[in-house]
Amino acid sequence: LFMSDIIYGLKTVYPIPLGMGATWDPSLIEKAYQNTAAEAYASGNQVSFAPMVDLVHDARWGRVLESTGEDPYLNSLFAASMVKGFQKDLGKNRGIASCIKHFAAYGAVESGRITVLICLNVV
Repeated sequence: LFMSDIIYGLKTVYPIPLGMGATWDPSLIEKAYQNTAAEAYASGNQVSFAPMVDLVHDARWGRVLESTGEDPYLNSLFAASMVKGFQKDLGKNRGIASCIKHFAAYGAVESGRITVLICLNVV
């Protein structure tokens, strides 16, 4: 099983997701990611570590480019479109699986730094 961090295209390079978010056109994004999936499949990939679904609130964070922005509604529409695009042609030798990333407990940055601490309670 081959997995890659395919965020904004593979052979055909698209604008970063933050730029795609400015289009407010989920159908366009779905088509772009459907094409990306076909290229990735032809290159031997079966899974993409995308989309990144964390919300961006600090422009200094290093992962800002992977998000469509800070609007939860916009982010949810585009995340769904990206997943649909990647997986639309599964079983037709063109689609790949999508693995969303950074869903919880990651993007709470302060001053551009990741300061999330995960605490374990051991009984």
